[in-house]
Amino acid sequence: MNFTKTLSNHILIFFLTFLSLTPGTAQKTTDEIAVEFIELFDEYPKKAFEYVGEMGLIDLSDETGFVRMADEVFYQVLGLGDYYGYEKINEHKAGNSYKRVRYLLKYEAKPIGLNMLFYKPHKIWLIGGVQLDYELHNELMAIKALYESKENKL
Repeated sequence: MNFTKTLSNHILIFFLTFLSLTPGTAQKTTDEIAVEFIELFDEYPKKAFEYVGEMGLIDLSDETGFVRMADEVFYQVLGLGDYYGYEKINEHKAGNSYKRVRYLLKYEAKPIGLNMLFYKPHKIWLIGGVQLDYELHNELMAIKALYESKENKL
């Protein structure tokens, strides 16, 4: 009887030790997912879009054009010069399970806007969409016009 109790204690200690040494698969935040995408995008734009397919809800079949878009993006980015990092611009949430995060990718010639849509159906964030905006200055001009129109009404 004493032997059985000792054996079960050893098994319990072994099991707890095994669990403590096993790396956990912690849920990634949307920021962590976005940073992984951005880092891949800087070096290998096509691999960044493949990452989106692995992490999200996007069909990577050629019928969707998503893979072809990755090739087009690669050639567009080549002409922008050196990459100088990114900044998070804003984040809009719809509840706790749906959000759009916007980043500024800084290149020598001009910035690119990166919009990432995230969805969390249960416990893990999925990428619901990625969109690049090459005409960021249009957004700033629209904000300026809106601000000026409000200022004129006062």
